[in-house]
Amino acid sequence: EHYVQVLNHEIPAGLAEIKKRITNRSEHIGFLAIPIIDFLHSRTYTFDVFVEDDHKTLRLFATAGSSVETEYLSHVASQTSWMFIAEKSVQTVREGIRNTQRTFMDYEAFPVSWKTAETLFNAKILLKEMQKGGLSDGFVEHTHFLLTDIFQIVSHLGQSHKLQKFIDQAKDCDRTIACATLSILMCKILKFEKNAIVEILGLASFFQDISLYQSPFGNLSEMKPEDMSPEISQYYLQHSVHSADFMADHTSIPDVTLQVLRQHHERKDRTGFPNRIGGMQLHPMAEVLSLINDYLDHSEKGGDLEKEVFVHYSDRMVMAFRTLLSTMSAKIPTSVIERVAA
Repeated sequence: EHYVQVLNHEIPAGLAEIKKRITNRSEHIGFLAIPIIDFLHSRTYTFDVFVEDDHKTLRLFATAGSSVETEYLSHVASQTSWMFIAEKSVQTVREGIRNTQRTFMDYEAFPVSWKTAETLFNAKILLKEMQKGGLSDGFVEHTHFLLTDIFQIVSHLGQSHKLQKFIDQAKDCDRTIACATLSILMCKILKFEKNAIVEILGLASFFQDISLYQSPFGNLSEMKPEDMSPEISQYYLQHSVHSADFMADHTSIPDVTLQVLRQHHERKDRTGFPNRIGGMQLHPMAEVLSLINDYLDHSEKGGDLEKEVFVHYSDRMVMAFRTLLSTMSAKIPTSVIERVAA
């Protein structure tokens, strides 16, 4: 709460120049002089503010947190050019800001649950931005609920006893939840950094197929490839790029998340689509997402998982996914695994 309060402080425009104005303290020991004009740029006073009276004695003009009334301030400016703030109060705020910055740099001390809440909030803002770009109200509302579920999963990644609950959540949900849940659990096995999982893979999992919900050909999210016309098939092969472009046009989503979106059907051996990107060009989280997508597609069709899926990915990813599969198989009946894939 202290950190939020510090960050919410609105620092007057002149604060950055305080060091240059220390000589303006005059006979008022312990006070700094700030030009009145600087306070015109603020909505509230960050500190208790003093002015000189006719006897050159400082008197309280406004208390910290009170609103800046520009008309009254302009009237005072016609009588004096300076306001005064206690040097000690400035040092206190500066130290608070420095402590906040140090905490932000310490990922161990920065709880992922707080980061999850922040990212969830940002994700919902992204949805609102996309809604303005033409995304249907129904899809936005539906995705709100899905986002809440998936970020709760991420915030509890450190609690291994909740693994069963996470998989149970996925088994009866749609493809988006299943893909996101399995991808995130796989990233836990790979020991990816938690905040990166939230900000990159969590969002990419949800928005990877967003262009299929509102394509020039209607909603393609439930259409099977064999039922697509040549024109629709061509659009489908480019849907990862379309999804990333849509997000880039209507939101401020980070570039690394856009990269994962564009590559979520690419493979390590360059046999994926749409651009046959592989090797070192393939982002590790995109490879995770691609492997999970391939697994879910393969589970619907059946066949040899080793020859048809694993052969296209790096040994590290395959080993991590085998670990995830063994955990699932040990805790969940085969019929349930099939339902997850469906």
